[in-house]
Amino acid sequence: MPNFGTPPPAAGIRSKRETFKRTAAALLGQAEAVCRYLLPRGRRAGHEWTVGSIDGEPGHSLSVNLHTGVWKDFADWPGGADLISLWAAVSRIPQGEAKAEAEKWLGLETPRQRSNNQVRQVNDVPPMLPSHPIEDWWTGRPATRQWKYFDAAGNLACVVHRWDDPEGMRDKVIRPFLPDGRMKAPPAPRPLYNLPTILEPGSNALIVLVEGEKCCDALAELDNPDLVPVTNIGGANMVGYTDWTPLAGRHVLRWADNDRAGETWKEATRAKLLEVGAASIRDVVVPVGKADGWDCADAAPDERQQLIERCREAISGEPTLSDLATEGVDFPQAGPDAVGDRTPASEADPDWPPPVPIEAELRSVKPFDPRMLPEPLDGWVVDEAKRMACPPDFIAAAVLVALGSIVGARCAVNPKQNDSWQIVPNIWGAIVGDPASKKSPAMSTAFAPLNPLMEAERQMHEDALLKYRADKDIHDAKIEDMKARIKKAAAGKSDSEDMDACKRALEALYKHAPRRPPLHRYKTDDTTIEKAGELQQDQAGLLVKRDELTGWFASMDRSGHEADRPFWNESWNGNQSYDVDRIGRGHISIPNLCLSIFGGIQPDKLTMYLSRTVDALENDGLLQRFQMLVYPDPVPDRGKWRDLPPDKAKRDAAFAVFEKLATFEPLAWGAKPAGDLHRFPFFCFDEGGQKVFIGWFEVLYSRIDNEEEPLIQQHLAKYTKLCASLALSFFLVRKAAGAEAELIEREDVVRAVAWCEFLEDHARRCYGLVLDRGQRAAQTLAKRLEQGKLADGFTAYDVRHQGWRGLKADSEAQAALNYLEGAHWLRAKATAPGPDGGRPTVRYRINPAIRREDKKGRS
Repeated sequence: MPNFGTPPPAAGIRSKRETFKRTAAALLGQAEAVCRYLLPRGRRAGHEWTVGSIDGEPGHSLSVNLHTGVWKDFADWPGGADLISLWAAVSRIPQGEAKAEAEKWLGLETPRQRSNNQVRQVNDVPPMLPSHPIEDWWTGRPATRQWKYFDAAGNLACVVHRWDDPEGMRDKVIRPFLPDGRMKAPPAPRPLYNLPTILEPGSNALIVLVEGEKCCDALAELDNPDLVPVTNIGGANMVGYTDWTPLAGRHVLRWADNDRAGETWKEATRAKLLEVGAASIRDVVVPVGKADGWDCADAAPDERQQLIERCREAISGEPTLSDLATEGVDFPQAGPDAVGDRTPASEADPDWPPPVPIEAELRSVKPFDPRMLPEPLDGWVVDEAKRMACPPDFIAAAVLVALGSIVGARCAVNPKQNDSWQIVPNIWGAIVGDPASKKSPAMSTAFAPLNPLMEAERQMHEDALLKYRADKDIHDAKIEDMKARIKKAAAGKSDSEDMDACKRALEALYKHAPRRPPLHRYKTDDTTIEKAGELQQDQAGLLVKRDELTGWFASMDRSGHEADRPFWNESWNGNQSYDVDRIGRGHISIPNLCLSIFGGIQPDKLTMYLSRTVDALENDGLLQRFQMLVYPDPVPDRGKWRDLPPDKAKRDAAFAVFEKLATFEPLAWGAKPAGDLHRFPFFCFDEGGQKVFIGWFEVLYSRIDNEEEPLIQQHLAKYTKLCASLALSFFLVRKAAGAEAELIEREDVVRAVAWCEFLEDHARRCYGLVLDRGQRAAQTLAKRLEQGKLADGFTAYDVRHQGWRGLKADSEAQAALNYLEGAHWLRAKATAPGPDGGRPTVRYRINPAIRREDKKGRS
């Protein structure tokens, strides 16, 4: 398959027709990447790329066959027979110019034909790499830096992209992308950075191994042909996935970052370098007084050059360790005397290959973009997250669920112009994070605008309660008086009293009895389904907030709570009545059951409930209803002390939005009235918003049809309600902030679609906790093997008998054993049955290279 690193054709004269064919064929080999670059708002549907139009609008009118390159716009464009014609149509340029641009984009140049300096610096990355999701259409933020990795044949293996947050709120984001545009690292073993230079014939340059491509750039600035900056994809966690064999016989100087992760990286790379037979391994000693995290890129150029020169002298002079220490260079001598208990497996036992590290990575998620929130919510959320040092995803998700609960069923959105289909904007959500990830403070911050609303409701309720008590006393006195008159009439003591008149008067008093005023509740932290039903009798929505959702899930498993799950499932719909009958409480009729739920949960607890959801018998769709589900990466330096004043103007503006939405009248804001076909007052999309929603809807269901994982299918199938609900919420927020629109506009729908794409990444990360459970179970078992918890020659029963989490079931234990066997940790051997017959026993031998300790900690 052609790729971005394909060498140019052999020299010679080619006809114009031949060069067009060559370029068209090269583009077809990267068809999906081409479509992602030209039409980033499109989506893959089977063997086609679909998008709304030649201008890249969402939709499905234009389709590109990824196998043939033939494309057709069924709306208003004739189409074409290859991807060059598509390039020309999208760019509005002649095909000759389109061919030239495409060739530049393909980068038809062999890395080995470049100068050493060019390859080393990799500052000549073509500016037009696949732009989705590298230059996402929503964020509009191109990567700050890019670095190419080539394989041993000179083909492009991947491009690593780095984003630096201009606001400084979030740490750098680094993601690898394959040549076809997918955000994914190449398969193991992965190439080293600057591999073409390492492999140059006759090269004996010093290998300077650093952490990260930015440090390679810093060394390349020295413009020194006698050193080659090298790094690996992914840092310390990915050392085991890298091909280190090109460094066999080479002198290697390692320059690690000045932090704990750097020490881990040094330990991991040393084992690999010894394994492949590096000529020598030396380390730069960080000068005294350098800050935590200081690295090669932080050093001044002259300081960088000085350290490198000292290392070069160390190579030629072969000094002792003490000599090097005085010069600021550490020299751990390679060879048997220095290896100790870290002898590579290939040396300790040539029959065993080295064990592959077991690293169950979380699936990647996009960083939160504040522009997904309308003003004034965006500035407030960012300010709170920055001061709290928590992921802004936590606060934003909770805010949107709170907004949906305030609006409740007072109005709906009609996604179709003519149909009666209505969607109520209540949403369920959850934030996933380890302990101390600030889930609870984030929720408290997000729900803070509800506090003044609840306090105002309490004060009004107290006043209304006083009036009610007075009215009730008067009413009760009238009833007693009427009862006394009826008794006199019944006893014949009052000739003038008409019994029928007394009866009618008493009926009227009963009918018009004063009703106890309900306390409007915006939020409850704990409730039974019966009490939730009572609260819902008199209000359009209610937020159920649980600090830890684990207790909420567990409450449904208790005896006598079998009806809880159907009740909660029904409350998610938000548009149906619900009747409850209990012996003690009698009959409760809820005109419209509409609840929003939000809480926090730890990853291991979520995994437990997801594991049960995999079982079809326990999968009732409850977990899939948590659509506002976020599991972001931790905030860097979250333990660093921060003491910043809050932005009061942003806070007040956000609180004002909540206050207006708590009392707004939908009809006064332009909603169409309810009627026979529409249960709720409703808003519709404008023309632009409708077009975006239809395009997104059709692409969504195309992707659902092509999704292999049932859990992901079920989760995405509920995104229609999510997208429409968010669009309505964003529209109402803008109205509360002063917008004049009466229809849900295109920008509201675009924001909602961006959220759906953002949340899908988080959902896949969460479901990956259980869908990747074989690898995670293997990681657990590997840790136990390193601790010496199992003796050589153990069986699958020995694993299950330990009761370790994730390894209790037969399927879980066997999946972990199979995974470790494939990773060279174990070898299965079937022993013959005994004299009495029976099945063979499968026993597992442990790779001798694995460091084992008994339960007392002895090696």
